[in-house]
Amino acid sequence: MTRQECAATVLGGPTTVLDLGGLRIVSDPTFDDPGPHGYLTKTAGPVVAEDQLGPVDLVLVSHDNHPDNLDHRGRALALAAPLVLTTRSGAGRLGPPASGWPPGPATPCPVPTAATWS
Repeated sequence: MTRQECAATVLGGPTTVLDLGGLRIVSDPTFDDPGPHGYLTKTAGPVVAEDQLGPVDLVLVSHDNHPDNLDHRGRALALAAPLVLTTRSGAGRLGPPASGWPPGPATPCPVPTAATWS
């Protein structure tokens, strides 16, 4: 998937790729195949597989404890990224490189290293 200066691509379900100012950001990554996943049944896969995304600089996870917002392959993608921003409890469950953030006003966050930019 070609990186763009400013673009949003909905991959399906909650998963969106945001290209902003040279960064590739993926929100709520779900890449598992369709079928039963715990108490849910996924009816369609993403329009782009995770191995077609290229380097990902940042992953946003709204909540990690539901398979419709973070499935097995999405978790692997997130944990391979330089930085994951999520809730405090989610960061505790995910471990590094997840960083937990409180609800509330904007908080400055670290910028991923330029080494992953292309």
